[in-house]
Amino acid sequence: MEWKSASQNLTYTGEAASITAPAVTLKNSEAYGGTFVYSYAEEGSAEYKPGLPVNAGSYTVKAEIGEQNNYTAANTADALKLVIGKASAPEVVNE
Repeated sequence: MEWKSASQNLTYTGEAASITAPAVTLKNSEAYGGTFVYSYAEEGSAEYKPGLPVNAGSYTVKAEIGEQNNYTAANTADALKLVIGKASAPEVVNE
């Protein structure tokens, strides 16, 4: 299981980050049909929290999958570098 890219850049939306999931390679061209469990840490911290971040900032993200049929549980060997940029300021209209 590995990330398609070592980093992803998003813009703040007020929702949990919507990232591209890591690739899961199974035997005999089988498709992975389970869910990913993510955890993240703020840049410079070793304390991982469950889920995906919401706020603008720099993070490292790990992913894991549970045991499924003929396969044991797995996780990403390397963490993803995730940068959530600040959103543009809202337009102010004077009426």
